[in-house]
Amino acid sequence: MRRGLLSRKVAGLAVSAVMVLGLSLTAASTASATEVQLSPGDMPDTNTNASLTIKGNALVGHKFKAVRIGKYSMATIDDGKIRKISVTTDPAPGLVDAGKHALQDIGVPEDSSSYPGNPIGQVAANWSGAQGGNNSSGITSSQIRKFVLSLVQDPQFANAQAAVDEHSVNANSPDPKSLTISGLKQGLYVIVDTTPTGQGGRVSASVPMLVGTAVAPTANDPGYTEYADGGADIAPLGVITFKANVPLIEKKFVNMQNRSVAVGTKVNYQVTASVPLTSGFPDGGYVYKVTDVPSKGLSINPASVKVYTSPTESGSIAAATEITSHSELWNARAENSPETGNPVLVIRFPGIMNTSYFKYGQFIFITYSNTVNEQSQSGVLSNGVMLNYSNDFSNPSTPLDPMDPSKGPNEGTGSQGVTDPSGGSDGENPDTNLYFYGLSIVNRSKVDGRSRLMNGKFTVSQEGSDSPMKFKQRGKGNYIRAADQNCSVPEQCVTELVVSDGKAMQAHGARFLQGYGHVSTADFRSRTQVFNAEAADDLTDSGKINAQAGYLFVNGLAVGTYKITQVDAPTEPKDFPDRFLPSYKETISNDAPATADAPLFTVKDDVWDLVGTPKPNNSEGIVSPVSTDPVSLKLFSPLTTVYNVDSPTQLSMTGVAGLILAVLVALVCIVLALILYRTSRRGRSLPSGMTVL
Repeated sequence: MRRGLLSRKVAGLAVSAVMVLGLSLTAASTASATEVQLSPGDMPDTNTNASLTIKGNALVGHKFKAVRIGKYSMATIDDGKIRKISVTTDPAPGLVDAGKHALQDIGVPEDSSSYPGNPIGQVAANWSGAQGGNNSSGITSSQIRKFVLSLVQDPQFANAQAAVDEHSVNANSPDPKSLTISGLKQGLYVIVDTTPTGQGGRVSASVPMLVGTAVAPTANDPGYTEYADGGADIAPLGVITFKANVPLIEKKFVNMQNRSVAVGTKVNYQVTASVPLTSGFPDGGYVYKVTDVPSKGLSINPASVKVYTSPTESGSIAAATEITSHSELWNARAENSPETGNPVLVIRFPGIMNTSYFKYGQFIFITYSNTVNEQSQSGVLSNGVMLNYSNDFSNPSTPLDPMDPSKGPNEGTGSQGVTDPSGGSDGENPDTNLYFYGLSIVNRSKVDGRSRLMNGKFTVSQEGSDSPMKFKQRGKGNYIRAADQNCSVPEQCVTELVVSDGKAMQAHGARFLQGYGHVSTADFRSRTQVFNAEAADDLTDSGKINAQAGYLFVNGLAVGTYKITQVDAPTEPKDFPDRFLPSYKETISNDAPATADAPLFTVKDDVWDLVGTPKPNNSEGIVSPVSTDPVSLKLFSPLTTVYNVDSPTQLSMTGVAGLILAVLVALVCIVLALILYRTSRRGRSLPSGMTVL
């Protein structure tokens, strides 16, 4: 029987990491005077001193089995290094048949005359070992990969796999990046990743890896591992590099400094992902799908999506290669999430297996934008991202079109994993949270300091601007900044914000706002809850959310300083004069010691001293909800009390207001003095005999 005799150049790939590394071996097999022939007696098959070491950065959580498929029977050693190895198929039951079946699967006829009962020897002996090369038998490197993939899925191989122990490494191991399997017989092994995959987990089983042990190891000698004239590109026997097959994905803002936005702001994102290892998957059988999960209040824009590839993660977009959108490479569209029903942005990569565009180890950059809209129900805007990917080559997806696999996979088939740094389908991810803030006002009478006033009108403008900002009304006393500040339709946007009179809430059972929370630079959680005064479906006021009487809520603002001016006095419970209307500035800041989710609110330039210090609104307007499912609104805004007076005597006698009053009194006194002076002068100038009546 002829044995499979591998030259040094063949052995380098056949017994090294051929499945994953794809090394190229080149050198002539030249006889040397120092050559030593090792016979079966020098390499007894009862010897279990061999070992295999798996190295990699992502070993933790994976499980492996080492299944021998070929044994060493003869070898040529030249000056302490390997020149030739003779390999025969392992005698384990069924492996010969499994090898023959695998040969049939790759379309290579069994050479029973040269390699009777030795399919492993045939494959090993006839592989050229050069990248993309093939010898006279026509067996190529890609066919070797397919051979091993077919072999491990054969039931006979499964029996051999079941008979060996499973090995793993945990995070507490001395070296979690290395796993050594000891007590092995020397020979050619397939390392099988036996990690359970299933659906949805962040796990992916790697493709089988082919590796050989050292030649002729003993208890006192590690054996021969290096090849004669092998060069630096030939991996030594006994070691294999594990390549993680879980694609990474992460998301960040682009040009976002303080994580504060206003309604109408365009928010730019960049997602960084990695090209997965798709070896072993059939054409059209690999799912690779990125899903952007915005919270309510963020409008998605599929047309803004761009895709780039780069050999390095730290590479800039400018230096990356843009992959122009094509239905067979990638596409982006807005869809509704099957879990929540909310709109999501889905970016599919049907061409992820096309190595002309997506090479394993490269990084994928995806850029796109969302816009903050008026539909937000919260001061926190969350935006997560998820990656769905195929994670088991033995259970791939089926192509959408079997006649044209380039159209991509059927996502409802095959085993898939999920990489979800956002923590769930709701998109909650503190790292990509954005915040907008608001102003909360309660309008009170200065007479008693308690009575709430209604129907007063306010404007809000950005500091430095003479034009009031435009808002959309969400209910009585409830406004949010208009995304389109150029709108001119009164029904869609207004500049004068009216303090709620509470009548719609009382008369129609519409929902109304109530505030509670905390205000501090350490922990700011000022919120406003919505409670239905009657039944949840009895919103006869067009479903609007109305503030209680005397309250005004202004939402959708970014950090900055705003000028708040009362332009019309309250009309209920009585008309107040338009004199001495309050005007002030309120600053919203999230600079240290404040933070994005714990902003600081301060008031300044209160001319008439009619504005209180912003305080927690956790004690006013609180009642138990009638609705069993209240809607929760997070308004990042403490409550500021704004007073109105009906007499100048109610104004403060201190500060700027006192100074102005003093000036006014002084002016009045001067006018009176002038009148008295002119009157006295007139009296002295009357003709003789006339008197002043």
